[in-house]
Amino acid sequence: MLVFGIIISWLLGFSVLNVISYRFSLLEKVGLSFLLGIAFQTLLMLLLDAVGLELTTANILAASAVAILLLNVKTFLHRKDVIGGLKGQHFAMPDLNFVWLVFIVLIAYLEYMNWAKCIVIPTFDRDSLAGFDTIGWIISQEHTLKGLTIFREDYMQGVHGAGSYITYMPMIQLSYAYVYGLGAETSKLIPALVYLSFLVSFYAAVCRFTGHTGAAAATFFTLVTPEMVAFSSLSATNVIHASFASLGVIYTVLWLKNGDRAFFILAAVLTACNLWVRNEGIVFVGASILMILVYKLKGRDFKEVAIYACVSLSPIVLWTVFMKLNNIYADSIIITKPFWDAEKLTVIWDYFKSHFSNRQYYGLSFIFFLIAVAANLLSIIRKKDMVHLLGITVLAMLFYMILLYQIDYKWDTIQNVLAYSAKRFLFCFIPLLWLYGVSNRWGVLLFEKLDRVLTFKL
Repeated sequence: MLVFGIIISWLLGFSVLNVISYRFSLLEKVGLSFLLGIAFQTLLMLLLDAVGLELTTANILAASAVAILLLNVKTFLHRKDVIGGLKGQHFAMPDLNFVWLVFIVLIAYLEYMNWAKCIVIPTFDRDSLAGFDTIGWIISQEHTLKGLTIFREDYMQGVHGAGSYITYMPMIQLSYAYVYGLGAETSKLIPALVYLSFLVSFYAAVCRFTGHTGAAAATFFTLVTPEMVAFSSLSATNVIHASFASLGVIYTVLWLKNGDRAFFILAAVLTACNLWVRNEGIVFVGASILMILVYKLKGRDFKEVAIYACVSLSPIVLWTVFMKLNNIYADSIIITKPFWDAEKLTVIWDYFKSHFSNRQYYGLSFIFFLIAVAANLLSIIRKKDMVHLLGITVLAMLFYMILLYQIDYKWDTIQNVLAYSAKRFLFCFIPLLWLYGVSNRWGVLLFEKLDRVLTFKL
């Protein structure tokens, strides 16, 4: 049943991807299908719960099957065109590059070890046991999210206090409930599948910016980022969030570069999924919308800005309505009015500077990014080389610092949040930093030269 349920999730995501476009590459379809599938699976679960249907495995799979059928109506109606397009595709073994081959072998080996670690070792991290994993397991037993016993204050005191897990975006908890309902022994199957899918998707997406060797290098260095790969085998939300957030930014940049409508829709959906995982994902929504707005100012075409904003912000609207209707709430931690606190700003900036230079956490990611930006500065100024990616990355970082500044730390100290939560949030930027390194003018030239020199025929 577990394997069948995972296949259903993959088919759901594959169907969503085909509704967007049939023209995505094979690797993109393989990688993105599970990511989109589990996101839409949990959305269906929330809707089932909202209308009063129990979150049993039978109900979830039935709803998923109906959704898959409806999503494939377009494919059925245009089946001749789809089949014709598939027949027109020819598979040819590509020429091999020694550097590319080394990177791919290392990626496969390291991800195999990471997968084994994720599946074999049970959940043990504090955040998962105190929140995500436990809530997911209880949902699978009680078949509801809105009516959970642990959401009642008479059952668990302080459940409505500041920083409570009760108001966290529900995708992770619902995805864990889904696999527990299917008979999984551990929720860590979800982070394992998400991270594997992310690596495939990231490689496929980077190939649209540079050659296969550059894409393999970016994927490898993202994979070996110390703290990120360590957390990828836990049931925490951070690496899952980083997967959606970074891919959302990447496809937003692809759309801004070439105007492909399919990239636009996929970017908006992935950015929405980023917010469906964690509230802090709002910083990527804001950064992307602002960059799109600047890009569209010349043509005064704001229709796409509005569509992107509506799609990407839809999860927080849906979740807010769901909470209001079901009396799910916690004390707010956001300071809504502007204020000035120089000491607080200094603390935030000092911690970020420490993180940026911490090679034990992020390897050479931030250092490499700064070197790449400095080397490419003239091309940025004269040719606006990769300015969309650079702009969204910097804006999202700035917005995250502002968000941290506007928080009232009444449930924890600002030092703890910056030392641990902020450290993990920076995972979202790691793929973007390495993408910039291989896709700017000098990175592309370097890997093109490597391809010419080291490629050999089979």
